[in-house]
Amino acid sequence: AHGNLRMHPIWTLLRCAVIASLVFFLAAWATSSLAQPRAVSLDGGDKLTLDGRLDEPAWQRAPLHERFMQYLPTDRQPPPAGYRTTVQVLAQDDALVIGVRAYDPSPQDIRAPLTRRDQVKRDQDFIAVVIDAVGDRRAAQFVRVNAAGVIADGMYIAAGDSEDFAPDFDVDAAAARLEDGYSVEIRLPFIALRYPHEGGAPWRMMVARSVPRASSTLLLSAPLTKD
Repeated sequence: AHGNLRMHPIWTLLRCAVIASLVFFLAAWATSSLAQPRAVSLDGGDKLTLDGRLDEPAWQRAPLHERFMQYLPTDRQPPPAGYRTTVQVLAQDDALVIGVRAYDPSPQDIRAPLTRRDQVKRDQDFIAVVIDAVGDRRAAQFVRVNAAGVIADGMYIAAGDSEDFAPDFDVDAAAARLEDGYSVEIRLPFIALRYPHEGGAPWRMMVARSVPRASSTLLLSAPLTKD
């Protein structure tokens, strides 16, 4: 039992499997020493309102990961001045909650139209979370959220370097516009993630930020190259 909630045995087993995977997933966010994220596990007393604002006490406890690098236009270069990006991770019993703060020296230039689902493109300011919960580096689920809170999701397939927007996952997200940028909260229920319940490889996760200005910058939490 958890508080007043009685958990079915299968959910107890799944939760144990997920937590075991998370231990490795957090250590394997990237294969570089640049990335050492840590998650905060929430207890029954922690309350979260998914409104895009990272103002609850749980976010104040969660460590920041902010070692982002450019992928576009020039890979492995520092972000442009003023475009600080931070990531935090909270672990609930049944979901991951990822909070991203996107600072912007020109918030009036943020591009975030209200579009239909799956229409979050590279000409918009957005945050993306990419998770390979199988750990075989062949495919990954992704969720994009633009600065207006519009969601796009699907599968990235490594073999063809392609994105498939057809799958829709049970995810929730919200964004908040701020005086110095915007922030995003993304809730990923474990039941929406495709992972083996036993015998799986370490999870891998990457966060991306699109800044579609003159240079069309794409920042990543892992120092990838175009090779």
